[in-house]
Amino acid sequence: LYHMAANGEPMDAVIKAGSNLIHVHTAEPVSRSAPQRGTVLHAEFFRALKAAGYDSRISLECRWNDFASEAPAAVRFLKEEWEKA
Repeated sequence: LYHMAANGEPMDAVIKAGSNLIHVHTAEPVSRSAPQRGTVLHAEFFRALKAAGYDSRISLECRWNDFASEAPAAVRFLKEEWEKA
């Protein structure tokens, strides 16, 4: 997601990639920090992934300030957003 946002790629690129997707990375689009509440792009990204038929792993490729506190919160956030998408 971070690289898509940095390159100005539309979410429909995820849908077009479809079955070619085997692994995705994510981070907050502007700061490249751990995903967190209050952002909208993860919801759109996850809807696009589901529309593409993707149901595999999602890795966090982000900068950490305090891994011990940020990691559990980021994983919770991503799981919740995936379920809602």
